[in-house]
Amino acid sequence: MGSEPAGDPGATGARPGLGPLVASLTELLRARSALFVLELGEDLGRRQQRVMLAVLCGVLLYTGLLLLTVLAIVAFWDTHRLEAIGTLALAYLVAGIAVHLRLQTLRAAGPAPFSASRLELREDLDLLGRLR
Repeated sequence: MGSEPAGDPGATGARPGLGPLVASLTELLRARSALFVLELGEDLGRRQQRVMLAVLCGVLLYTGLLLLTVLAIVAFWDTHRLEAIGTLALAYLVAGIAVHLRLQTLRAAGPAPFSASRLELREDLDLLGRLR
């Protein structure tokens, strides 16, 4: 009788198994959150780069096209001013559609946001489901 610890013997037997489990879950959550933060930073960097390039591209193209338009209209003012304006307008529409299609291609080709985090979380949930 003197060798039994005071209190409920079942309670002390459950605690040693719980500590490593809690530590493992804590480490798992820390690793997953670090991956999430890393992916978030990379995604924001890619988006910021695309926006900056799109804005710069737009400003440069707008300035160049504006000057080209003025030059063409002035050059053909006396003979074919309407044809010059119509031709340039059509060219701008075609170029705008091409740029729009390219942006859609870039957006579709990029990785889905947080794909690695979602995959890891799915694997973790599958593992936890098998442990039950």
